[in-house]
Amino acid sequence: YSLLALIVSGLLFWLARERLQRKEAMQKMRSDIATNLHQEINTALSNINILSEMAKIKAGKDIEKSKEFIEQIHGKSQTMMIAMDDMLWAISPENDSMEKSVVRMQEFIDATNNRYGSHIEMLAEEKVKLLQLNMHLRYEAFVLFKDAINGLLKAGIRNCNIHLRIEKQQLLYII
Repeated sequence: YSLLALIVSGLLFWLARERLQRKEAMQKMRSDIATNLHQEINTALSNINILSEMAKIKAGKDIEKSKEFIEQIHGKSQTMMIAMDDMLWAISPENDSMEKSVVRMQEFIDATNNRYGSHIEMLAEEKVKLLQLNMHLRYEAFVLFKDAINGLLKAGIRNCNIHLRIEKQQLLYII
């Protein structure tokens, strides 16, 4: 009985340790994303501060140049708000599934279609929605997806179909 109790105790200890390690790994991932967010915010706010100082200096002398600086401030602050929203969305525990990431991708496509008058469609296989990726990989996949869409738009492509699929255990974007 003592041997059996020792084995059960050892098993329970091992399970508790594994659970704690998984929890710590998830917390580290969330912390890393928060650190990246902090760095991006810091950089963007520094740029905005410098541009606002330059706009203030030029306001009395060169109004057109001042307007250019203000437009840059607007662009940088809007980009920062979008990046913050994406990171905060990624670290939220309720979004810890690939299915939610696919929905977020579709929302981005819908917003892009409305903003640019484009016709981008996305098809995601069911296997993609069931894919088990950690938070960091889902965030990176989403950022890569957004960058690809924005790159297509900059290249002048307004009509395309995107197919998300899994092939050989890897997520593929087929455009």
